[in-house]
Amino acid sequence: MFTEVRIKTEELDIFNRVDSILKKYTNLIAKKVGYPLDLTEFLTVDEILTFIEKNMLPSKKELIERSHGMAIFYKGDRFSLIFGKEYVQFQRILVDTDKTEFKGTVGYHGIAKGKARIVFDPKKIKEFNKGDILITGMTRPEFLPLMEKASAFVTDAGGMLSHAAIVARELKKPCVLATENATKIIKDGDEIEVDANMGIVRILKKN
Repeated sequence: MFTEVRIKTEELDIFNRVDSILKKYTNLIAKKVGYPLDLTEFLTVDEILTFIEKNMLPSKKELIERSHGMAIFYKGDRFSLIFGKEYVQFQRILVDTDKTEFKGTVGYHGIAKGKARIVFDPKKIKEFNKGDILITGMTRPEFLPLMEKASAFVTDAGGMLSHAAIVARELKKPCVLATENATKIIKDGDEIEVDANMGIVRILKKN
């Protein structure tokens, strides 16, 4: 078990280092071309390299569309992006966004009710009040201030050794992991119930 924890910690450390390096480049690009910082974060590594070599970038309009939702398809060492109307259609096929109840893995037991707050980047969150419920893909160390305020956590991915599960056990807060699509089914501001005794998340009132 300790070996697994060490591997998970090392993986997270590598991810954070790579993310930090990429953000330095995307910030420099944003300043140079006058794009908002949050849009250049939707550039791929190939697009960053193309800009360095040829001074070419996707249009601002395309990056705005990506910021509303995108998917990446891999085949071998090649990949393609979908966004805009194509992404909306793809999401409807894969995710039943009309669901009002779904399941995940219990990270720590308990029941909580509150307002859902969907957070992908804790540095950009505008409003998060004590008692709100944190909904995210996976948590990282920089999520800790929000996790201390939250009454419960719900994640798309992660297992019992994930950051969210470890913090939930330390703070003794209800936590449901590996729901796969919580960030797509729940909308920011929805009133929800997290039943982490049964691993169930319910939408009580849509925003």
